[in-house]
Amino acid sequence: MLQEGHKDHQGHQPPKPLPVHPAVIQKARLSGCLVTEEGCASMVSALRSNPSHLRELDLSYNHPGDSGVRLLSAGLEDPHCRLEKLNVEHGGENRMKPGLRKYVCDLTQDPNTVNRHLSLSEESRKVTWTTEKQPYPDHPERFEDCGQVLCREGLTGRCYWEVEWSGIMGAVIGVTYKGINRRGWGDDSRLGCNDKSWCLTCPVQQLLCLSQ
Repeated sequence: MLQEGHKDHQGHQPPKPLPVHPAVIQKARLSGCLVTEEGCASMVSALRSNPSHLRELDLSYNHPGDSGVRLLSAGLEDPHCRLEKLNVEHGGENRMKPGLRKYVCDLTQDPNTVNRHLSLSEESRKVTWTTEKQPYPDHPERFEDCGQVLCREGLTGRCYWEVEWSGIMGAVIGVTYKGINRRGWGDDSRLGCNDKSWCLTCPVQQLLCLSQ
């Protein structure tokens, strides 16, 4: 074993030990990590009992509950806590579900946007193509030509939903900004064919993803 200042048999000085610096964590991203109200209480206790360099805490898509949010918010006012930014958005009990199901959203079709060759049923959760035009009233948001319909609910953040599709015809499932054109057959009206939308095209025997 070589000591400092000694040389090896080839006359080389041994390398000096590298300085050790304590790790400093300023941002903690725990989004979607199944953090509950109890976990928030433990976290606040740790922040108060030990001086912390933590400045930002992301607990979005968890289930802190009302009391957990109050405890964490109070930490922002604690002079012994350096926490400056707290994110508890998109919380709720459903965030405790495993995998993608924690982001599930409940969607229904908007009758003001549905094309007249599409029939809505089962409380606007089922869409069926029909050759006979439906007697929907005129509406500025209705797709007059393309066989499409939008959901009532807008989507923000992380969202997950499932769609069942059956029949001999293909289907197109997508997302779009509200500014998509509602008239004509041009690309500016079709899901996945413009810079306002993206889609998954489901022909009978294959699967395609379209976006611009």
